[in-house]
Amino acid sequence: MRQPLTKAAGSWRIPFYPAGLAKGVELVHSLPRGCVDLLFGGMGERLDELKSQFGSSLEENMSFEKAGKSSSIRLLVPPINAANDFVSQRQDVMIGIAAVSRLSDWYAKFGEKLLLERDRIRE
Repeated sequence: MRQPLTKAAGSWRIPFYPAGLAKGVELVHSLPRGCVDLLFGGMGERLDELKSQFGSSLEENMSFEKAGKSSSIRLLVPPINAANDFVSQRQDVMIGIAAVSRLSDWYAKFGEKLLLERDRIRE
């Protein structure tokens, strides 16, 4: 996995780059919002189609959400306050990292099929 880019102090959105993540796909932990999203760019208006095609493949607590112009597979996690110390939030941070891992694993299983559907829809 490539290392995250340096972010300014107070940044609330941490991107992750697992191997094989295609162009137009992002894996992001939004700290204060309390969610980890696997985002599929340009698919926001196709959310219902994605739900019907891939909804049965979602694992426990995963949901499809519209995220601006993107569709997202989301896991809710405890919010994290970047201004607070790590030790007091360690358990919540670990829950967030586990969610990143779960979405990365889901993408490894189903991402290629979803991207083929995205490309078919765009045609």
